[in-house]
Amino acid sequence: MPRIPALLRTNRSPLAAVGALLVAVVAAACYPPVPPGADFSVRSAQVLSGPTNEDEIDGVAAAPDGSAYVTGKFEGTATFGGTSLVSAGAADIPLARVDPLGRVVWAQRFGGPGEDNFFDIDATNGRAVATGWFSGTVAFGSVTLTASGPSDCVVATFRPDGSTLWARAFGGPGRDGCNEVVVESSGTVTTSIDTEGGWTPLGDSAIPMLGASDTVLMRLGPDGSPSWMRRAGGLGAQRGKALAVAPDGAVSFGGDTTGPLTIAATTTPLPAGGGTRDAWLSRWSPTGTL
Repeated sequence: MPRIPALLRTNRSPLAAVGALLVAVVAAACYPPVPPGADFSVRSAQVLSGPTNEDEIDGVAAAPDGSAYVTGKFEGTATFGGTSLVSAGAADIPLARVDPLGRVVWAQRFGGPGEDNFFDIDATNGRAVATGWFSGTVAFGSVTLTASGPSDCVVATFRPDGSTLWARAFGGPGRDGCNEVVVESSGTVTTSIDTEGGWTPLGDSAIPMLGASDTVLMRLGPDGSPSWMRRAGGLGAQRGKALAVAPDGAVSFGGDTTGPLTIAATTTPLPAGGGTRDAWLSRWSPTGTL
């Protein structure tokens, strides 16, 4: 409730004071009281638990039906909601869905002998999309992917029952991995790839292997086919760290850089002089125009 008496302790005229009071009352009406029972207490909790110190929940997504998807990584063995998971290698990917009451509906794992991790997940009507990296050869449901280098970016879409709708790998001869992801109600997916280069993004120039990383903004159709890719790069290391998609499909994409940064091949490099690492932000149309 607004502190109305404080609004009246001024030198305003009585009419002005009454006006301020009316504004305060209207503003209060715009924020209804917390409904009964919404005491913000913990409703449920689950633990991904195993014997190592490599168990992480890196991504969580709320679905329209009130359920949630969670993912991350684990090593060795781990238990989530009564389901035991066993890693095939250094680290594997746990993926689970919990109902609105916090009960685990299903939990499963993906991975091979190397390092595998989902870093983010998002959900919309009838599907969840997760992004991360994998090494070697890994099966995501009925789809088997093989990395082109030490690790590749993976983008995978799952149905509510946990089955794989599609999975795609992106990358080159270096280490590559996808970070943030947003899936729209249409099924369109937006994500970014941190890459060591050595390959050519769709519709963009080739990325040289310089020993540092560039980042590539990527837009995929509902079937996983790339619509466009746009690079942010330079001599130093660049990372994509934050992503948002507006209702009209415009994409805001930000991250950090060491040294000057070129966003899209046709732009003038942005200087980086504040310190060892600077932040950057870009905005793109739904069709990939900066």
